[in-house]
Amino acid sequence: MKKSTHSKFKNTAILFELLTRQVAADTMRGVDSSPALSLIREYFKANSTLAKELTLYQTLVNERFNSNEKANYLVATVIKLRNKMDNVQLRKEKYALISEIKKHYELGDFFKTVIKDYKLYASVYSV
Repeated sequence: MKKSTHSKFKNTAILFELLTRQVAADTMRGVDSSPALSLIREYFKANSTLAKELTLYQTLVNERFNSNEKANYLVATVIKLRNKMDNVQLRKEKYALISEIKKHYELGDFFKTVIKDYKLYASVYSV
């Protein structure tokens, strides 16, 4: 099995987390219409591939079980669902999102934000 390496640019959950934090930061600075909010609305709408992948991330991060068998079943099910997703479409949506983020924010500053659950998101990405 090929070992995957983690990339903040490719991790949908981290992109979403950073955008939501940017909305909060823009709001605190008094920005009336946050570009990050419009990006979330555009790229994470219900029928988008990014929204579907984000749902899988959130399922793995938020679900808790008392037994290993149930947890293993959930992970296996999420992996099957992820494998059914259109990778080409997902890649196109991610890179379109990143290019839009570049238009509105400095990428170096945007990705510097410390994320509390970074290791967890990176682990889920690697699975």
